[in-house]
Amino acid sequence: MKTISPGKFKYPVFFFFLFTFFFMKCERSTSPLLPAGLHLSAEYVAVTEADLRLQTDKLPENAALEIRRGDSLIFRGALQTADTTVTDTALLPAHDYTYQATLFKNGKPAAYSQPLQITTMDTTSHDFTWEITEFPSPYGSGELRDVCIVNENNIWAVGEIYSDSVQSWLPYNAVHWDGQQWELKRIYFPTICGQSSLTPYPSKTIFSFNNGEIWISSSGDKIAILKNGNQISNFCLPTSVSMSINKIWGTSGNDLYVVGSSGLIAHYDGAQWHRIESPEGAGGTDLPVQDIWGSKNEKTGEYEILCVASRLDQNKGRELLRINNQSVEKLQTEGLSWSLKAIWFIPGVIYYIGGDGLYPSRNLADRWHRIPSPFLYKHAIRGQAVNDVIVAGSFGLLSHFNGASWRHYNGGHFPSTGAAYRGVAIHNNIIAAVGYYNLRNGFVVVGRRN
Repeated sequence: MKTISPGKFKYPVFFFFLFTFFFMKCERSTSPLLPAGLHLSAEYVAVTEADLRLQTDKLPENAALEIRRGDSLIFRGALQTADTTVTDTALLPAHDYTYQATLFKNGKPAAYSQPLQITTMDTTSHDFTWEITEFPSPYGSGELRDVCIVNENNIWAVGEIYSDSVQSWLPYNAVHWDGQQWELKRIYFPTICGQSSLTPYPSKTIFSFNNGEIWISSSGDKIAILKNGNQISNFCLPTSVSMSINKIWGTSGNDLYVVGSSGLIAHYDGAQWHRIESPEGAGGTDLPVQDIWGSKNEKTGEYEILCVASRLDQNKGRELLRINNQSVEKLQTEGLSWSLKAIWFIPGVIYYIGGDGLYPSRNLADRWHRIPSPFLYKHAIRGQAVNDVIVAGSFGLLSHFNGASWRHYNGGHFPSTGAAYRGVAIHNNIIAAVGYYNLRNGFVVVGRRN
């Protein structure tokens, strides 16, 4: 057997260790100086903006961050926290974009995120075909105050129209669209609570549920329920929650809220009414609660329910309230006018408050800022997405936001100077807005998206 002398390995072993030393040294100098745990994600993507969230497994010292959209630099600065959000507001509708984040240490790239691709939302169309229907009220001041859209062939509006020549003192308190024509209706409430007689008092607000139920309130504390277009019930609120009702909102006829005078808020659970407002100074208010809206937070799975309260014609303060189970929490109102009438939102995405001004915000913690247009008083706000919002108000204000721009519908055959919209609804491709004209007649404006 041939024996190999150890001496023959002398130089190969030397070169092996020399090569290993230089390889390891080179590897250290070219490896990222920081952990590779750099994650870039999209928290929110709208029509012209997106929120980008950058997370690091460990916050490095003296590190800088750079985020690029393609070849464009959108952010450069010191990395202060291990969880950072950057908003890009220079986007176009329905466009694809690619982002990448880079961490720098001592001025040199140290770690990269994986590329992130997003597609912005498209705008919705401003192009509607409009129909305006006026309801003369020759025997008294007529007005329609609220509206709901069940579907394109089932629209209800409520208020008071005095057009019955035989019973001129008795109002029609609802109008209904059946897909072919509008019909004046009378919805009956208890004449006196606890008695059997019924009266079609002027109605104030309306809310529809997915099961075909529609709840309508009088201008006081009385409620009527319709099912598939037929009235099935009427009652007075219990004394413990009695109020002059302003608005109704809920998820079903077994889970709903009514809000109204003196800061009162009541919840119905299908069996009982519960008064849930708390005393002034302990989270509640004695101001009239003007509007309520609720929506499910898609991230948490929980409903967020908010109200606005103020005296519309007196500066007695204002409140933004959040309902949490059986209590009310006051939220900050910095920047808001004292006259607030309307609220609509998508939880954690966009919040709108209206009245003397229109105030959109991405969250509830920041100071509110008034946008310059539309500039007239806002009585109602409703929407169905960040790119499909409708606002209605005084002097014929009717405006649609498509995610990138506002379109104002006025002039021509639209009610204008002598008109005021009181309520508005949007459902799929239909908008309905109601109000009064020249302090006498009620009207409905219906827009169908082309």
